[in-house]
Amino acid sequence: MHAPRLINIDQNNIADFDKEEVFFDPATKSRISYWTDGADVYWRTTKLKANPECFRVFNKLFARDNKHCFMQNKRLKNADVNSFEALNYCFAKDRHFVWCLGGKFEPYDIETFEVCDDGLNKNLMQQTFYFSNGNSIDGTIQISSGYAKDKHQVYCYDHTGKVKILK
Repeated sequence: MHAPRLINIDQNNIADFDKEEVFFDPATKSRISYWTDGADVYWRTTKLKANPECFRVFNKLFARDNKHCFMQNKRLKNADVNSFEALNYCFAKDRHFVWCLGGKFEPYDIETFEVCDDGLNKNLMQQTFYFSNGNSIDGTIQISSGYAKDKHQVYCYDHTGKVKILK
């Protein structure tokens, strides 16, 4: 977990979030998602109702502060902030539920629920990012997709729809 990147920028001057080089992370060669201006926390251009003092980012999808858990720009209803953790780039869980982009679900056995991979589609889409300042950088778009299991069944999330139970 880490604090969101501090970016000193006037949002009124941002024509296109995806064209601003300041929102590109050279370490991961992809866009950042969570960031702060010091007063507020954002997911891309959406201001979150979150406490920037204790906001922590798990990865591009999941984060939390002292009162709420987040998946992208959505506050996760009924998430337990004390037990919430991102398991990979696809799944997060607390003591009651599991979340992915397809929404919240209850696995058959939450106690033995575990991920089977890093939660990223291995066919990461290569992309060249073009910025408003004229620069360009080759990078990747990270697509959530992965498998998980508990002692009774196997689950799959493929970035569309709901989690599927595999037979």
